[in-house]
Amino acid sequence: MKSYCVSSLDSFRKDQIQTMVNTCTAHDHTSLSFPFEDASLFLFSECDGRIVSAIAFIPIEGLLYECSAFTDPEFRGHGHFSGLLDAGIDELPEDPELIFYADKRNSAAAAV
Repeated sequence: MKSYCVSSLDSFRKDQIQTMVNTCTAHDHTSLSFPFEDASLFLFSECDGRIVSAIAFIPIEGLLYECSAFTDPEFRGHGHFSGLLDAGIDELPEDPELIFYADKRNSAAAAV
């Protein structure tokens, strides 16, 4: 498993993340999206060359960031999201405040 931290995504990575997001939304019966254009920091994990988890941080104002994250249902519960979140927080200014939007139909995401 490899993890990456970048400030922008190339079209190949965008396509991989969108495929994973589509898998997640179909599995969870949700309609959330991934902020490809608005985020300033992206972290993602790959397994066998496939992106299985991704998180994006969108600066709102000051130390406030909106976060959007998806993990392929097949890879949930293995610490991918937690690892990416911790690594992302390390890249942000000290003591950031985070906002997560979750669909109430996905109780695991709502618990975050």
